[in-house]
Amino acid sequence: MLVSVSVFLKGDELVPKEISSALSVDPTESQTRGDTWTSPNGKTYARSTGVWIWGTKEDSDSATVADGVNRLWRQFQAATGRFQSLPGVEFSWVDIFVCDVSHGGSCEVKFTLPPETLRELGEIGLPVELTAGTVESE
Repeated sequence: MLVSVSVFLKGDELVPKEISSALSVDPTESQTRGDTWTSPNGKTYARSTGVWIWGTKEDSDSATVADGVNRLWRQFQAATGRFQSLPGVEFSWVDIFVCDVSHGGSCEVKFTLPPETLRELGEIGLPVELTAGTVESE
């Protein structure tokens, strides 16, 4: 099962270095509004908003949502009261993505959120977006 747990922070005035300094955590991905990037066809575009992302991903038979949330909790435990006052942040959330291999056409994905995991998510203090899906086995 693939389990990805991430914190997403977005805002037009978001400056990733300021967020990293305030949280004492480096992002796994970031961008500043106005940064440029080049598409595969060579066209240059400017980023429309600032983004700061910290995430963890595990793809194994033993991967669990609870383990991913616990890694996030350990990373941000000291920063739990700071998310609502970060400079330039307009939108913030925890994203949990779970994907499993479908066996025999089943599209059911099961996982457990024990009370400790729910407490950790609650103390982070951000909305949680949860996505679950399956892919066909080969």
